[in-house]
Amino acid sequence: MRTVIRNGTVVGFNGQEHVIIEKGVVVYDDDRIAYVGFNYDGPADKEIDATGKLVTPGFINTHLHAGTLSQFRFVSDYGKREFFGAGYLNYRTPGKGRKMRPEDPEIAALVTIVELLKWGTTTCVEVGTTPEIAEKLVEVAGALGIRGFFGVGYRSAEHYFENNRLYFDFDDERGRRRLDQAVDFIQRHRGKFNGRIQGMLYPMQVDSCTPELMRLSAEKAREIDVGVSIHTAQNLMEFHRIVGQFAKTPVELLDEVGLLGPRTILGHCCFTTAHPATHFPGDDLELIVRSGASVAHCPVASSRRSHILHSFSKYVRRGINVSIGTDSFPRDIIREMGFVGPFNKVIDEDVTVGTSREVFNAATLGGARAVGLQGQIGALAPGYKADILVINMRSLRVGPVWDPVKSLIECGVGDMVDLSIIDGRTVVEGGRVVGVDEEELYRREQEEAAAMFADFQNWDWAGRKPEDVFTWAFRKATQEDFPAPPAGDGQGAAAR
Repeated sequence: MRTVIRNGTVVGFNGQEHVIIEKGVVVYDDDRIAYVGFNYDGPADKEIDATGKLVTPGFINTHLHAGTLSQFRFVSDYGKREFFGAGYLNYRTPGKGRKMRPEDPEIAALVTIVELLKWGTTTCVEVGTTPEIAEKLVEVAGALGIRGFFGVGYRSAEHYFENNRLYFDFDDERGRRRLDQAVDFIQRHRGKFNGRIQGMLYPMQVDSCTPELMRLSAEKAREIDVGVSIHTAQNLMEFHRIVGQFAKTPVELLDEVGLLGPRTILGHCCFTTAHPATHFPGDDLELIVRSGASVAHCPVASSRRSHILHSFSKYVRRGINVSIGTDSFPRDIIREMGFVGPFNKVIDEDVTVGTSREVFNAATLGGARAVGLQGQIGALAPGYKADILVINMRSLRVGPVWDPVKSLIECGVGDMVDLSIIDGRTVVEGGRVVGVDEEELYRREQEEAAAMFADFQNWDWAGRKPEDVFTWAFRKATQEDFPAPPAGDGQGAAAR
C-alpha cells in the first residue's frame, strides 16, 4: 500500500546528511520509503496531512532497561556515598540470602514497549533482562510493532549486602550457563516479525564479569554474528575496582579481552581517561576510535548519579560514534536529547558544543550505526525502512519556530509525537499507542509498583522499610500539622 505524507517540515536525507525540506513529501510503499522530496503527483492509497508538524526518521534508543523500574525510583536524591555515583547497586542489591520479588513479566514488557513507542523510539536496545521478561518483550514487540534488540543479561558476579557492606560473589560457571541461555534466546527469536526482532549479547557490567567470561562473549558474538552491549566505565567505583585488579582502565580491559570492536556498544562510558575525576594517564578515547565501538550516552540517568560524559562533543569530534539511550525513566528519547547539549555546554564551558545537529545525528544515524543497521534506518531516504515520526510542533510549549530541529531538541517531549510508523505500520496515532488501553495499563503498573515497594522490607539486608532508607522530599502530614478547626467554626473560619 502506498502512503503519502504531505505538507510537513521533513528532515530528509540526501545520502550525505540530514536536510530540511519545507512543505515536503514522504512516500512509502508497505515497509520501505519510496520517495522523499518537494513534490509528488503519483498514485496514493492513503494521504496524511502533516501541516504544522515535523516529519523525522524514527529515533533509535540504544540503552534502556525493561520493567516498571519501581525500585529505580528510590534513589532520586539518594545513594550510598561509598558507591561513588553507582546507581543499580543502591536499588538492586538484596541482603545476603535474600531475594528480590520478581517483576510480572507481562507488565514489565507492556510498560516498556508502550512508553518507548509513545515517546518517539522506533528501534530499541534493551540491555539484558531476565529470561522471563525477555520472552515477553519479544511477544509484545511483535504485537505492537517496535523494532527491537532483546536478550538475556548475564554476569559472573552476583552482589549482596551483609552488615551494610557490599560484596561481589563471583562464579564463572554461573555466568557461562547464563551466556548459553542468552545464545539460545537469540537463535530462537532473531528475525521474527519481518526481521524487526534481533538479538545482542549482554554481559551486564565490566566489573561483574570475569575476563574469561568477556573473552567467551566476544567469541560467541562472532560465532553467532551478533553485537554486544556492556555497561562500561559507568561509575568511579567500577573504574578503581578494575584498575586495582588489572592495572587497566575498563576500556583497556575490554580491548585486551577482544570485546572492543565495531559491533560493541559501550553503555555510558563516562569514566575514561578523558574524565578529570579519574586522574589516570592514557587515551581510552583513541582505543574506542580505533576499535569502531559505539557509546550509548544516557544523560538523564548519569546526571541523577552526579556525573556525565566528559564530553559528548569531545567524543563525537574525536571520531567516536555516540548514540542516545534513555536507560531508566522516563523512556522519552526526545526529552533525553534535550539534556545532551546543555550538559555538554556546562561541562566544556563552551557555548559552541553539544549542537542540535550533533544530538539529532546521534539519535538517528549514530543509533543506526551502533545497532549495525546503517543505510537501513535512522534516515528518510528511498530504500530505507519506513520508520517515521510525525511530531506536532504547533504548541505553546514550542512557541514560535525558527529552526524546527533546534526547537524540537530544546523544547520537545515525547508527548508531542502525533504519529509513529514502523516498518510502514502505524503504531502510534493521535499520540496513543494503537491497540493499547493506556489507562488500564497505568492501573496495572501502579499495582505492580505497589507490590514491589511493599516487598522492600523482605529483601533489604536490615529488613528496613523503604521510607526509612529513601525518605520523601517532604514528610507525610499528620493531624498535628493541620489541627481541626475550633468547634462550631466549621469551614467559615478557613474561608475568612
